Amino acid sequence: MYSNPKTGTSTVEFNAKESLGESKVMIVNKPNMKDFDHLSDAQISALDFVSGHRLNQKRMMRLLALTADIELITLFRSPAEQIVSAYNYDTNYKYGRKIPFWFWYRFLIPKNPQASHFVRRFLGKWMKSINLNSGHFNQILAGYQQFNRVILTENINKEIPIVYKKVGIELVNEVLVRRKATGKDYIKYLTLDEKLKNRLEKENKLDYLLYEYFKNQSNL
Repeated sequence: MYSNPKTGTSTVEFNAKESLGESKVMIVNKPNMKDFDHLSDAQISALDFVSGHRLNQKRMMRLLALTADIELITLFRSPAEQIVSAYNYDTNYKYGRKIPFWFWYRFLIPKNPQASHFVRRFLGKWMKSINLNSGHFNQILAGYQQFNRVILTENINKEIPIVYKKVGIELVNEVLVRRKATGKDYIKYLTLDEKLKNRLEKENKLDYLLYEYFKNQSNL
């Protein structure tokens, strides 16, 4: 599973670990992302679940080459919800203090953050985020079509158990435990209202177009 930040991947990873155990799961993030590259083919084949923000296209192709029966998934979230969640997370844990939203939004994250992360981290293309726009929709969608499923964050409870069952992951107590990356000291500095939602969707049009596409596909 390629993990786009603040889309609910912590829930999917946590439940996989609970079911399979740590030895069968590998999360490919900083600072251990190079560890995956140093694994032998036999060691990779012994894993039952691989995920992470740095599980890029090249690493995914290696998994495919070693395991024919594999389910490739990723998550995508409503753009406005993802941005607000990222802001609250960053102010709590990345910076450890409240940063004005306007400053964070303008200077500390890219526009269309999900598409931007996908292009840079998964596809490995160093396109400037400021240059990404709705005209890149088809190009980025082609990248997403490498996955068996693109699951919306809002559908995790319904769709992740289906994926787990298909690949032989048994949920503990048959219940998907929703897991947040944040701790008990988490402060919700910003809440999403309709005005902010409309603004973020308008200003992050590429992410919004992708979200609407995946939403329509899930309803078919």
